[in-house]
Amino acid sequence: MQYGEDVTEREIENSYLTPGEVEEVMKPVEQASVMPLLIYSNRAYFEREVEFVLRKGWHAIAHVSQLQETGAFVTGDIAGEPIMIIRDKEGSIRALSNVCRHRGAQLLSDCGVAKAIICPYHTWAYNLNGTLRGAPHMNKIDNFDRKSIALPAFRSEIWNGFVFVNLDENAEQLEPQIADLTGKLLPFGLENWEVLPWRTVDAEWNWKASLENFSEAYHHVGVHQETIGKVSLAENARYEETNDNYSMFYVHIEHPDDEFIPGEEFPFPSYPGIPDEYRVHAPLANIYPTFHLLLNTNFALWLRIEVQDVNKHRLIWQWMLPPGSKAQPDFDQRLEFLAGLMGPVVEEDLEFLPRTRAAARSRAFAPGRYCDQERSVHQMHRWLIKRMSEANALLASNS
Repeated sequence: MQYGEDVTEREIENSYLTPGEVEEVMKPVEQASVMPLLIYSNRAYFEREVEFVLRKGWHAIAHVSQLQETGAFVTGDIAGEPIMIIRDKEGSIRALSNVCRHRGAQLLSDCGVAKAIICPYHTWAYNLNGTLRGAPHMNKIDNFDRKSIALPAFRSEIWNGFVFVNLDENAEQLEPQIADLTGKLLPFGLENWEVLPWRTVDAEWNWKASLENFSEAYHHVGVHQETIGKVSLAENARYEETNDNYSMFYVHIEHPDDEFIPGEEFPFPSYPGIPDEYRVHAPLANIYPTFHLLLNTNFALWLRIEVQDVNKHRLIWQWMLPPGSKAQPDFDQRLEFLAGLMGPVVEEDLEFLPRTRAAARSRAFAPGRYCDQERSVHQMHRWLIKRMSEANALLASNS
């Protein structure tokens, strides 16, 4: 593998976990040691991770509720690859490159509805299926065949209403890898919910630290003492055993009338048919590498992570609400209630997470032990080791 010019020989040499370190992480969580810090700071490791984990992984970019109209689109990014999800005139949802075939300008931004895909630079125009529709003043160019030009398409799957994309055309299908999770979330009918933007944060630490943080309730005892930690005790969280392709755990809201959750009626109706168990045990799910979802019976918070560099990523939070929520009186005020409920919790996480970067290059650190309340983090790390081990074996065979 060719590394970037800013990767030093020392970083390459120190970018692999030793067999002993791998063995320690892969043990059952009750016996395992945590990951070495190099996975958060070593640039050579990160570049392999981009190539063999992020660019070969399934990433949720959009939800079908955002793509109801012909021409509706959502944009995103997978490890530096600009993506658009768009509904074409035939009603199909497509995952296309968001890069003009002329000189590489980004075509669309954010989300919206388009009659055609028009490059803002030189106005090359594409149909909603990605084929080139027009290119001004190209009639004098030899062998320019408009009909042969189209935006590259990527593999996509719709799971529970989420549109997942994979840059690797040979990737294993997503759904068989997470079939057990599909069944557990079936009562929520998530394909019927609506997505609304909430917060986007540019983060300057390694992306894995963010996903790990939102994957366990253990840190409630420290980071969230004054908010969610009052009503969701770390020791009452429940963690599912999984096949390591996903994680799922439940936070227990022990005192629903506590000051953290006002006693007034919750502003949005619960989705019908959800078992009562989920009213006091809120599930959280991860699909690796970048999908995170916190669920309640009457709202959900979807986090997607866009990885940009070894110490740079974007956290994109979006509300999900059961159908009919937007029709509630004073909808904006009701949404503010949710923001007032979850905002302080997220702020506490964002205030703490920069500390993970400060420690990432420590040479004195020796991997500690997982707590059993970090089972989901352990599952994520086992998944990552498997993927990186496959990459390292492939690289070795090609060298």
